[in-house]
Order: sequence, then structure tokens, then C-alpha cells
Amino acid sequence: GSTSVGKCLHAHFHLGKSESDEKVVLCAWRFRRRPRGVMAHAPVDIAALGLTGTASLAEELDKKILVVLRDGKKIVGVMRSFDQFANIVLEHAFERVIVEKRYADVPLGLYVIRGDNVVLLGQIDDAKDALTTTTLLTEVSVDEILEAKAQAEEERKLKARLSHHLSKSEPLDLDG
Repeated sequence: GSTSVGKCLHAHFHLGKSESDEKVVLCAWRFRRRPRGVMAHAPVDIAALGLTGTASLAEELDKKILVVLRDGKKIVGVMRSFDQFANIVLEHAFERVIVEKRYADVPLGLYVIRGDNVVLLGQIDDAKDALTTTTLLTEVSVDEILEAKAQAEEERKLKARLSHHLSKSEPLDLDG
């Protein structure tokens, strides 16, 4: 993406490769006040730029992330791309379904998430993720977790209907 830095510097950021074949963010800049301009490329530390909004997603490129959606789904995958609307492309994505103390990972493959559905996004540390899931949760089959999820949803709906019904009924008269 492009951004104006100060009043006289215009910068354009893009992914490139360093001499050691590492992915780096390159910054091409040009001074606006000079007619002929000065163009240069240099590796840039994205975190040091203090980018805000969607531009800050550049820090998460090619990293394993967890995305929590508005409907409560938890999607995990490697972030490969994003745009100015925070639409995100995840590779090797899966939905982590957790019901009580059981979980399963439902494979999704390449997955596109619309930006306005994102509630929370963060990087995952594989070691901590493995430790947390093995100590706190029990892994089960996809079929078993989907059945448990459907049952939990049915129980939630029943509780909501019962609560709604009780709130509309007449209060009990304990005096008479």
C-alpha cells in the first residue's frame, strides 16, 4: 500500500525478498518537493512504522493467526493476503470447534474472510497452542464435535425459549 509520511515524503510498501531469500517489506520512497525525486528501496521493520488500521495487518503476513468471527467461529490459518477492507485470505485454514472441554479442527483449506465479519485477530504461538489444547481440552473426531455442537445449540435454544416464556408469564402470587 501507499502512504504519505509527513508533508514531503510519499512511501509505497510491498513484499520482496532479501539476499538471504527471506521475505521482507520493501519501502520505495519519493520526496514530493523535488521535481526529479529520489527513489530508493530498503528493508523496513513493519512494527517500527506504527501503522494503524488495516495497514497494521502487514505484520501478520505469512504467520499463523486465529480469527474470531462475528458468529463466534474460530478460524486458524496462515495469513497470505489482505486488502484495505480487512478481507483476509488464509491458507491451510481450519475451524476450531470447542464444546465444553472437547475440540476438533474442521479442515477448510484456502479460506477467504470478509473483513466486516472479523471481531478479533491475533498471531498463534504453535508451542503454546499445543500445550493449551493438550492440557485443557480433549481432541475428538470431527463427527463427534459437530454432533456435540448441534446438541449444545439445541440446549441453548431451549433455554432461551423457556426464559422468554417465563418472562412473559404472570408473576406468582404467594400471598393467596
